[in-house]
Amino acid sequence: MAKKLIGQILIEMGYVTQAEVDSGLADQKKGGGKKLGELLVEGKACDEEQVAKAIAHQHSLKYCQISKFTVPPDVVAAVPVDVATASTLMPLKKGKRSLVVAAESPLSFLMLVDLRFRL
Repeated sequence: MAKKLIGQILIEMGYVTQAEVDSGLADQKKGGGKKLGELLVEGKACDEEQVAKAIAHQHSLKYCQISKFTVPPDVVAAVPVDVATASTLMPLKKGKRSLVVAAESPLSFLMLVDLRFRL
């Protein structure tokens, strides 16, 4: 099954209108290499958090607000500072055989491979 486009998801979530998506797509065609979400944020159609929620939905990932987490020191220590900084991620909770992290780029295959290798 094909993934829904981010513009359609943002519309379905009630964050933007079809007209705003169409305007963003028109701007995107003009060049510059920006993603639709970036253009919609720049145009004040929606905010970064709404785009992040839509991207998480698009890829069947969970979205969380890090500010609402209290992370125990042992969980923070599970990821070396240089790894967390290089990968722009933060450990959130630890299970017996798993570690839940919040990442700026959760779809980065290289980041995931590096994290698995280093931990």
